[in-house]
This record gives sequence, C-alpha cells and structure tokens, in this order.
Amino acid sequence: MVILLTDGINNTGSLDPLTAADIAKKFGVRVYTIGVGTMGTAPYPFQTPFGIQYQNVEVQIDEGLLKTDSTDHRRRIFQGNR
Repeated sequence: MVILLTDGINNTGSLDPLTAADIAKKFGVRVYTIGVGTMGTAPYPFQTPFGIQYQNVEVQIDEGLLKTDSTDHRRRIFQGNR
C-alpha cells in the first residue's frame, strides 16, 4: 500500500505518473492519492548566499490527473480542504 501526497504535477523524474500507476497495479500495490497544495502562489525556500529566503512561486494542482489516476487504476482520491 502506498499513500501518495501530491499535487499531481510531474516535475521530476523520467517516469510519468500514469506509467508509475500501471506498474503499481501490475504488482498489486494499492495507491491512495491525497491531493495537497493550493492554486496560485505559495512561499518556496531558495538557498541564497545570504541563507534560505522564501519567494512566492506559482503552484498548481492537476486534479484531472489525480482523478484519472484514481479512476483508471482502482484507486480512490482524497483531497484535503481547508
């Protein structure tokens, strides 16, 4: 079982989320997806010569991918709201 906390945005790695979900399904791994994050901007820490400083960066939640992922691979999607 995997509990996946994600915004659904694929921003690293060479394996796309749906391929990873297919692999999990083939191995019988249940994946429970929890959508986290916010739309708009959020503070993000950056290392600078003066230490860590926070800058607002644009963030997104790919709800479409999360819902597709949960529907197509027998998972349920949970999204925490404020």
